[in-house]
Amino acid sequence: MKKQLLIFCLPLLGLLIPETARTQSCSTTTTPQMTVMSGLTANIMSTDPFTIHICTNAIAYDTLGGGSHEYHMEPGSALYIRLNNTTFVYMQQSAYLDHFNDNGTLMISYEAGATIVNHSGPMFPPCPSVTFPPATCLMSIDDLVSKTGLNLYPNPAVNELHLLYKGSSGELKAEITDLLGRVVDVLTLEANKPATYSTAKLQEAVYFVTVKKDGQIVEKKKLMVVR
Repeated sequence: MKKQLLIFCLPLLGLLIPETARTQSCSTTTTPQMTVMSGLTANIMSTDPFTIHICTNAIAYDTLGGGSHEYHMEPGSALYIRLNNTTFVYMQQSAYLDHFNDNGTLMISYEAGATIVNHSGPMFPPCPSVTFPPATCLMSIDDLVSKTGLNLYPNPAVNELHLLYKGSSGELKAEITDLLGRVVDVLTLEANKPATYSTAKLQEAVYFVTVKKDGQIVEKKKLMVVR
C-alpha cells in the first residue's frame, strides 16, 4: 500500500484532502487516557488507550505497525512511528516526529517549529496554534531515577544516553557489551554524578551495560539503541 501523509490545519485545505480527513483541525478535545511522563521512554502497544499525551522531554515509540492512536505532543517531545492504520498527531512547537518512511496515513496538525522527518507528500502550512486537553507532567528526572543502582535514560536511546549510578562513592567502569558478550565500549563513571554517552557509534541493537567496581560486577542492565 502506498504511504500517504496528510498535514493540514486550515479550512481552505479541505478540498485537498480525503472526505474522511476533513474534520481534522488544529485542536482536539479528546481527553488522554495515557501519559508518557517527562524524561521517560514508552513503547506503545496496539492495545494501549487510543489517546496518548507525550510530555516535554518524553519519547514514545509506536513502531509495531499496529492499531490507530491519537497523540498530543508537548514542546520538546518525540514520537517515532511505524503504522498501518490512520493515526492523528497534534504537535506543538519543537516537537519531533519520525515516520520511518513506511505505509500508513498520518493526520498531522503542527505548529511552526515542529520537526517532521522521513515522509513524502505535500507540506501544508503550520497551524497558528495547536491545542489539546492538558495532562499532568510534573515529574522531574529526580523522580524518575531509583534511589540506588544504575539508571539509564532514555532507554531505548537514539543518539544520546544518560547514565547515573547512585550508591557508594568512587570511580566505576561501565562496559557496554552486545548479545554475544563482546565489549563494544568502556566508559568511566563517578558514583552519584550523571554522565552522558553518545550512542551514535552503536548499531541499532540490544546491549548490556555492566557496572564494575574494583573489577567486581555491581549491576547490569539492558540497553536498547534505535535509529
